Amino acid sequence: MNDSWKRLKNAGYRTRLYRYTLERQNSDGLIFLPQDPWPGDPSKANELFRGKYRFLGREASAPNQPPWRLRPDDEDWSSELHAFEWLRHFEAAGGEAALSQAQRLVRSWIDLCSDIDPKIWSPDVLGRRLIAFLSHGRFLISQSSPSFRAAFVRSVHLQWRHLQRTVDDAPFGAPQLFADIGLVYGALSL
Repeated sequence: MNDSWKRLKNAGYRTRLYRYTLERQNSDGLIFLPQDPWPGDPSKANELFRGKYRFLGREASAPNQPPWRLRPDDEDWSSELHAFEWLRHFEAAGGEAALSQAQRLVRSWIDLCSDIDPKIWSPDVLGRRLIAFLSHGRFLISQSSPSFRAAFVRSVHLQWRHLQRTVDDAPFGAPQLFADIGLVYGALSL
């Protein structure tokens, strides 16, 4: 796809009209929540609690603030952050504090990152995020407030609808596979 067309599409994704087309359908709920086959590491959850985000051998700190405001130069690092695969560490840690922190991070992402940015909403990152959200959905909504649950379900629906429209833009290989798996997880869950 040529760069001009790509820029035009990305600009279109940021319009209110496009957003309306994603939001116009009801978000009824989640009918299936798969389980993450990979084990989490409670010690990594502890690092995340302290605001230390270590991905791909690089660390950034955001103590007492959402990590979404970090603007690293490393696009791959940012993709790891926004893919949410680290939710497995909070679920492995278990307990009220881990649940509360995981919910806080997810809710802050929903509140601060819902505008469609071409990097963090690319089909592969979006597919990975949907896989993580749905694989840890049971944990996240098990003891959640009605407002968190509604925002979470609405966000999952919106992300899945956008992925349906952009999945073919994923580069061949692993990025395409993650986008396709995210699409399937969404279809099974919604």
